[in-house]
Amino acid sequence: TPSELKSLDLSYMFTLTTVDHQGKGGALTTESKDSASGYQIAGFSFYHSRGIHALIDLTSTEIQTWLSERMGSGTLSLTTIAGLGGPGSADGFGSTAPYAQFSWPGGVVALDNGDLVFTDSRNNTVRYFDRAHDEITTIAGSPGSGGELDGGGGEALFTSPYGIARDPIEGTLYVSDRDGHTIRSITLSAGKASVTTVAGQPYSSGFRDGDALDASFSSPSDLAWYDGGLLILDRDNGALRYLKDNTVTTFGDSKWFTAPVSIAVGSENRIFVVDQGDQTIKVIEGGQSIGQNISVYAGLSTQSGYTEGDLNTATFTDPLGIAIDASGNLFVGDQTMTVIRKIDTNQVVSTYAGTATAEVSDSELLTPTFSNIVGLASTPTGELIILDGKSNLIRRIGSSDSKGVTSNSKSPTRTPSSEEKAEESAASGGATFQRPSSL
Repeated sequence: TPSELKSLDLSYMFTLTTVDHQGKGGALTTESKDSASGYQIAGFSFYHSRGIHALIDLTSTEIQTWLSERMGSGTLSLTTIAGLGGPGSADGFGSTAPYAQFSWPGGVVALDNGDLVFTDSRNNTVRYFDRAHDEITTIAGSPGSGGELDGGGGEALFTSPYGIARDPIEGTLYVSDRDGHTIRSITLSAGKASVTTVAGQPYSSGFRDGDALDASFSSPSDLAWYDGGLLILDRDNGALRYLKDNTVTTFGDSKWFTAPVSIAVGSENRIFVVDQGDQTIKVIEGGQSIGQNISVYAGLSTQSGYTEGDLNTATFTDPLGIAIDASGNLFVGDQTMTVIRKIDTNQVVSTYAGTATAEVSDSELLTPTFSNIVGLASTPTGELIILDGKSNLIRRIGSSDSKGVTSNSKSPTRTPSSEEKAEESAASGGATFQRPSSL
C-alpha cells in the first residue's frame, strides 16, 4: 500500500521494471537508462534482504508523487566538496579557486553548525572547513614540519595527527598524534588555536596506565568522547584506553582487539570498534561494567570477504572508518573493497555507496567509486562525510538540496576577515554577495 511504501528503507537494492511498446518487460539497468526513452515504468520491483519480493503497481498517483519526491531534488547523492585529487598543502576553498589541498586526511569530526575539523596527517596539521563560506584553513601545526611542540596554532607541531574527537560540552578538540604516541588538545577562541599535550610521552611508545602525562601509548589511532572522558584506540597495543580526570586506564587488552582503528559511540553508550586486524566490528555494551561485555557485532572473525546479509554472515575486508547517524544506522568503510557498508537498525549489512574498484568518481550512490576510505562522520543535518585518503578528497553523501550547514553558537568559529566585516556592515537589507569572481 502507499503508506507501507513510504516507510520502506530504500537502501536495499531495487530495479525499475519496464515495458516497451510491444509489451515486453525488462529491468531498467544502469547501462540502459540513457537509451530508455520510449519506455514507460510499469512497476517497482523491491527485493528485501530477508527474501521478500514484490512488484508494486505504479498507477497510483500517490505512489508516483512519492517516487518523484524521493528521486527528485531531495535524492541522496555523492559529491566531492574539497580537494583536487593530488597531495598538497594549501588553504583555500572547496569548490572555487584558489582551491584547498591536503595530503592524506585522516580523521574528521562534524561540529554542531555543520563545519568540519579534520586531521591532515602527512602535512602534520589540523584543518578547519567553514562550510558556510566553503573555506578551509589550517588552525594548528606547521605544514611539512613534524614534531611534538605545544603552543599557538602555527607554533605547535604534530607527527602524523590522525584521530579527532570533540568534547560536546566544552568544545575542546582532541587529536591523536599517531607517530608521536601522544594525545593533544586544541582549544579555539576568537579563531585562534592553542595546542596542549594532555596524555602520553612524546616519541616514547609503550603500554602504561596512570597519570596522563606519565602514561604511554603505541600509535594511538581513533578517538571518541564517552561519559565525560576520551576513548583512545591504542592500535599497536590492541587496547582501548580511557582518559578522564588526567588519568589513563585500560578497558581492554590485546585479547580484545587485533588492530583497532576506528571507534564511535551510539545510543545507550554502546561503543562500536572497527577491529581491522580481525575483519570485524565489535561492540561494548554501555551502562554496565566496561571490560566484561564485549562481543563481535558484525563480520566473521579473521575472515575477509564481501558478503551482505545478517550480522553473523556478512564479511568485510580491511574495514576502516565508522560513523553513526541520528537513526542509529552504522556506516563502515570497507577499505580494500572501496565501498561504504551500512548496518541498519534491523541488523542487516548492505552496500550503501561505491563499487569494488579503486577509481574515483561522483554519481549515484551505487556507482560512485572511492580510492581509499579513511574517515567517516555524520553531520547534524544527516550528511555522511567521507575522507578519501589516497585521493586527498573530502566527499559527502546527502540530499542534493541540502548544504549541510546549520547555525549553532556553541561551535568554534573563526574570526571574519576585514572584507567580510565590511560586507556585513554595508548590508542593510539589500542584496549581498560572498567573493563574486567573474561576469
